[in-house]
Amino acid sequence: MFRHLGFVQYATGCILFVLMSLPAFPQRSGANPSVPTHNIELVVKVAFPNERPVERQTRVELLNIPGVPVDEGFTDSQGEAHLRNVRPGAYRLRVTSVDTEEMVTVSTFNIYREESIHYEQVYVKPRQSKEQSSTQGSVSTAALNIPDKARNEVEKGAAAMDKEQWEEARQHLSRAVEIYPAYAEALNGLGVIAMKSGSRDEGRKYFEKAIAVDSSFAPSYVNMAKLYVLESNFAKVEELLNKAVALSPMSSESLSMLAYSQFSLKKYDLAVLTVKRVHDLPHQNFAVAHIVSARAQEKLGQPVEAAAEYETYLRESPNGPSAEQARAALRVLQARLK
Repeated sequence: MFRHLGFVQYATGCILFVLMSLPAFPQRSGANPSVPTHNIELVVKVAFPNERPVERQTRVELLNIPGVPVDEGFTDSQGEAHLRNVRPGAYRLRVTSVDTEEMVTVSTFNIYREESIHYEQVYVKPRQSKEQSSTQGSVSTAALNIPDKARNEVEKGAAAMDKEQWEEARQHLSRAVEIYPAYAEALNGLGVIAMKSGSRDEGRKYFEKAIAVDSSFAPSYVNMAKLYVLESNFAKVEELLNKAVALSPMSSESLSMLAYSQFSLKKYDLAVLTVKRVHDLPHQNFAVAHIVSARAQEKLGQPVEAAAEYETYLRESPNGPSAEQARAALRVLQARLK
């Protein structure tokens, strides 16, 4: 996959939404999570990589650091388990289900005494039948059959795009499609070039065709999602990005955009969980996802957690486009809450 064919620069712009009036909260004041002051509700959402929740009765165990179970619950129809009497401290989770391939143990996380509700999300792999396993490899048949001559044209097109020689790139990619009409990567690249030239409708047609010829090529879904961001159709954005993440679950770009769409749809708890996935991956160009999480935490009434997300953003991107606004918002609310 080529850098420019993924349209990375535009993706970053999509999630740098209006953040000039960020409300914020004071920094965590060194609270000791081992000091219990009240019981906290722990909400654990268990889902497959495509965000589809698991079925009912998936077992969720809360473990202390040595691995001893201290509480347990079972998921509901939304894939959520609610443990309502959790004390502040450091914990792990263990998830088991007949619908998953293996038991999943989540690394250590902290629940702080300032919290009233704490959210965690666990992703599990679905158990596959032998028939499913044998057919899974045929998903990218279109990509496997690409002729070498067409590949060479795409490589030349990518090199031209690196130099921002858009017309030359378009010619090479068009020749690749002439040689092999089901070449999703070439079609996606032509869509990128169309968007660079300001032709949104043409770009949409190329991305749609790329998805039609190879439904396993994730960048086409991402680029289509960017078009819908421009139209503020976040339900469609979320739908497309869920497909992209299912195909490429380690993409910080896709996950960052997904968090933004979830926030825009007022799915604040999901946005927070998605940003946690971003943070666990290399995300140098997507530190702004922590701003999304901070805003979502505010909406959820979790000021301490929101402050921690602002702090994370400032550590990761101290000179970023929203750094000064984040610092100013923190200062204002710190003074207000003294």
